[in-house]
Amino acid sequence: MRKLTSSLKLPSYSEKTPHLGRLSGFLTVSLGASMILSGCFFETKSSIFKDYKNENPSYAHSSQIQLMMNDFGGLSTDTLKTNAFPWKVVVASVVTKRHYDQGADISKDTFQKVLKEYGFILPDKILNLKEGVPQPKLEFPVGIVRGDLEINIGLKPKTEIANFTCATCHSSRVFNAQGRATNDMWLGAPNASMNLQGYTSEIYESLKFVGRSPSEFNRNLKTIFPEITHQEYESIKKFFYPETIRQMNIIEKGSNTLLSFFNGPPGSANGIGSLKRVIGMTGPGIYDPQERGFVNIPDFSDRKFRRNLTVSGIYTPLGETPLTEVTEDQATNQRAWAISPVAALFLSMVMGEPVAKTEKQIPVMQEVFADFISNYKAPKFPGELDEMKALRGEKLYNNSCVKCHGQYSAGVNQPHLISYPNVLIPVDKIGTDKTRLEVLDKKFRYKTKDYWVSQKIQVIYRDGYMAPILSNLWSSAPYLHNGSVPTLWALMNPEVRPQTFYTGGHALDFKKVGITYYENETPYSKPVLVDTRERGSSNKGHEKSFAKLSSEEKWDLIEYLKTL
Repeated sequence: MRKLTSSLKLPSYSEKTPHLGRLSGFLTVSLGASMILSGCFFETKSSIFKDYKNENPSYAHSSQIQLMMNDFGGLSTDTLKTNAFPWKVVVASVVTKRHYDQGADISKDTFQKVLKEYGFILPDKILNLKEGVPQPKLEFPVGIVRGDLEINIGLKPKTEIANFTCATCHSSRVFNAQGRATNDMWLGAPNASMNLQGYTSEIYESLKFVGRSPSEFNRNLKTIFPEITHQEYESIKKFFYPETIRQMNIIEKGSNTLLSFFNGPPGSANGIGSLKRVIGMTGPGIYDPQERGFVNIPDFSDRKFRRNLTVSGIYTPLGETPLTEVTEDQATNQRAWAISPVAALFLSMVMGEPVAKTEKQIPVMQEVFADFISNYKAPKFPGELDEMKALRGEKLYNNSCVKCHGQYSAGVNQPHLISYPNVLIPVDKIGTDKTRLEVLDKKFRYKTKDYWVSQKIQVIYRDGYMAPILSNLWSSAPYLHNGSVPTLWALMNPEVRPQTFYTGGHALDFKKVGITYYENETPYSKPVLVDTRERGSSNKGHEKSFAKLSSEEKWDLIEYLKTL
């Protein structure tokens, strides 16, 4: 194994590329002044979910299938103004520019390769589907939902639009016994290679490129989508394409950015930046270099033990006492239902839905999200374990870590969480990067106080971070809330934490537990350089906890953490 070095000339965050927003978030498409002024609203439904339901009616209710395929109200004229996008316009634009830059084929396969480069997963198999649930037939990666939208005014333009679901980020490749990523997938585990920042950057550059060559765009559109109907082709040619390019020109003359915030390295997301866009705190052509409050995507393990679902501990279900212990007998399906309204709010961050409209999604999330987290099990560590070292590590964990991160059942044979204290550590005590807390400023708090959220969820802002649940920690690198440390060994030895490192398309080092790259092996997605000197990426903090441990004790503790 070896580390990537800058001599490989891979993409770096220090390069002067556009800073774009969370998920798609790249098309603030104007659907015509008449529609906007009249408040017209049109929506469509996920075609892949409809197809699955027609083929497998007995299994379409499965929370796993719905998490991947249901649109949850995210395919509409509302979300076209924020995160959704005209699917064929984007595909044709990206393929056209790739053809011009690299000689790539004018085909859907080229777009599939682009998606793979940025960490999207089109799996051979989803390994943790419930027994009997048929594997979905997917043309494009997990988490992409599409549907035909007709705007029923004027000339009735119609086209296929797309958006991303929670499963885009909460679906991980499965790792084999050597730490290499396979093309099988585990739904609910974090995708540490999902590079939404780079993906949206390429799409933005592609849209600007085709804006200068409409004839080439139209020609390639028909080549890539020979099945396109005359109505959709004319709708794209006369409405969606010119409106998209018009918006790109406006944005380019502004800040040359699509949204106001930085989305972070692979495996991270900036939900607060996205929410600020949705609630109108920012707009097209605006970029705030301070808006870098991204966080690492978490695993879905043991969410029933959480009083809240955010790293900063803002949202707690009504009727509960925040920051108090939840035991195994309290971590019921009812608690999963109680916490689901928080997940409904995430639809604004993920899919760009207006906050006011996400309230009606609460019953759906109580059915889908609550069922999913109630039954979710993380993948088992696939490598070899030294049982004696792990048992010694268990004692160290119980002596030093359990008060913050929770207690697990005894032994090292698949221990499970039995209590979680819901401890929030003041930022001055833990010493980690403050940026996530700083972006939760007074203006944001004031802007969000009148939404349904404050009536259905306790909203309390605190100056600290939740101590995370450590289940599936072994496959969740990089570490700390902002993904600034590549391995557990580096976390436990602050003096060796690297100032810069690559992440994305990586393998796992099962000794140090974390990111590595095999020599003479091409990463499955584009690695990106993380520079911990940049705002939001500091690798400081959580240092005192390991100061008194010997080197041997640290190795023992790492061995135990593999079992969680």
